[in-house]
Formats: sequence, structure tokens, C-alpha cells
Amino acid sequence: SPLWESALMNVTQIVRDKKWNSGMSIPKEVKDSFDYPGDDIYNSYIYLLQCLNEGNNNVTSQNHTNYTKQFCPFGMLDVGVSAVLAKADMDMLMIGQILADKNHLTRPTMDEMASTKARTNRSMDMLHALWDEDRGSFFNRLVTLTQTDDGWYNSNATMPLETSIAYNFFSMIDPMLNSSLVAKMSMQLLQRSGKLSFNCGSYPLWSVGGCTNNSSPIIPLVNY
Repeated sequence: SPLWESALMNVTQIVRDKKWNSGMSIPKEVKDSFDYPGDDIYNSYIYLLQCLNEGNNNVTSQNHTNYTKQFCPFGMLDVGVSAVLAKADMDMLMIGQILADKNHLTRPTMDEMASTKARTNRSMDMLHALWDEDRGSFFNRLVTLTQTDDGWYNSNATMPLETSIAYNFFSMIDPMLNSSLVAKMSMQLLQRSGKLSFNCGSYPLWSVGGCTNNSSPIIPLVNY
């Protein structure tokens, strides 16, 4: 994905500073693949996987967050994940309401309904917070991890990753999405040029926008 260079920049810096090496040779078929991201990004990804795995195995749950921020500084708010979570919470709320309306034996309690409603509002707010009004698009946001004097990391800000990828359209899974937002996103499907254009060929949605000669192939699942 074209967003990994920006998303993994903190991890890549650690890999470079430590001169870290996985000790594994990268298979030729991987390096020859059309979507191979390059050695820096690949090694950063492997480092992050190993780092998070070591954190899960060797650190208590109480200190896991601090360990992750110090040694594995990566955090991203993902449009696709946020959209699926919001839709799932909304569906659970609707199911609960149906059971309550029918006075079903397994209907949720009022407290359970209130908790589900609060969770739905929270996940919807998280999704809508990824909207960029200036660009007229949803973007993943990188959690800004700033190292402090004692070697830990603070994470109190985010920055948009302005990469035009098809997964940004997963935001439309929200049936209550504001119609003006839908219209702005839909315009990208009609544009043939520009950074956010997606009308790049015979299929309606390419995996990466921009309509350059190097456009990535089509992902059938996203189009479906």
C-alpha cells in the first residue's frame, strides 16, 4: 500500500538507528512481486511484527501499552476498520431494538441498550473524525508519537495520511453518512485526473487513485 511509507516512518527511523536486520533473506519471488514496497518498508514491517510479538510474550498487560509506545512506536486510525466497527455496532443496536420491540425473552436490558447506544455513538464519532473537509475525503490518520526526555512516547495528536486508496470508500458503509459527504466522495469516482481521481479504467474502482500509468491493479472485493 502506498500509505506504509508514511505510516511506518517512526519504525523505519528506529530500524535505521539500530541498524536492525531480521537475519532473514528476502525471497526472490517476494522482491520481484509488483507490490513489493522496498527493503526499508519491508524490514520496518518485519521489525514491527517481531516487536509487537515480543511485547505480547514478555510484558504484563499493565505495562504493555508503555512497552509498545517505547519500542514499537506505531499507531494508525484506519478508515476501513473504523467503518466496519461502526457498522457492526449499529447493527447490534438495531438487533437489540428489534428484540425489545417484540418483547422477546432474550431482549437486552435498558442498561445494555444504553451501553450499546454509547458504543455506537463512539465508533461513529471515530469514523467521522477521519473526514478531511479540505480534500473532501476520508483518510487514515497516523497517531503522532512524540518521544519524551525519559524515552517514552506521547500520543495526543494525529495527522492525515493523504493517500488515495480504495479502502477510503469503506466509509460509505455507514447508511447514515451525510449526503454531502457521499457526494464529495462520489466525485472521485468520476474524475480522470488528479491525486484523488479513481476513474482510471473500465472498472469502477481501482485500488489506488491518481490515474497514473503506474496505477495499481483492481481489487475485486473492494469493488464488490
